[in-house]
Amino acid sequence: MKKVALYFVLATLSLIIALVSSGLILNAIYTYQAQNPAAPKVELKESDEQAGAGDTKLPSEYKTGVSYEKAMKENKLVVIDFYADWCPHCQRLAPIYDEVSKEFKGKVNFVTINSEDAKNQKLMEEYQIQYFPTVYVVNPKTNKKEQIDSSLIFDKSTFEDKVQEYVDNEF
Repeated sequence: MKKVALYFVLATLSLIIALVSSGLILNAIYTYQAQNPAAPKVELKESDEQAGAGDTKLPSEYKTGVSYEKAMKENKLVVIDFYADWCPHCQRLAPIYDEVSKEFKGKVNFVTINSEDAKNQKLMEEYQIQYFPTVYVVNPKTNKKEQIDSSLIFDKSTFEDKVQEYVDNEF
C-alpha cells in the first residue's frame, strides 16, 4: 500500500513539474483571468537582463492619443489592441505597437483597449476576445473587421508590413 501511495505522489509531482515547465499552468491562469476580470492577478517578473534593466513599461502606460469612439467616427483604418497589464505578451507587444502607431500617424488610427477596465466589457464581447493580446483592424466606413494573426504582431517590420497591406488594399 505504501508503494502505491509513493508512486501516486511521485506521479502527481512529475505531472505538476511537466505542466509548469511547458507553460500550461500559466496559460490556464491567464485564460481564467481573461474570462474573469475579478480574478486575482498573477504577475511574472523577468530578470533585469531580460526586461532591459528595469525600463519596461506596462501596456496602459503607452498612449496612442485616440479613443475608440473618436477613431470609429473618422474615415481611417483603425488598429485595435486588446490587452491586459498582467499579460507578459501584452507587455512585449506594447513598445512595438507604440512604434508602429507612430509610423502610420495620420494614415491609420491606433487604439488600445484595457480589458481590465469594466467600461470596455461590451467591446470585449463584441470582438469576442478570448486571449491577450488580440489585435484587430477595422474599417469604420464598411464596418469590416479582421483579427491580425498574432504571429505577425511581435516583430515591428512584419507588423508594419501587415498594416501597410491593409492600407494598400483599402481594407
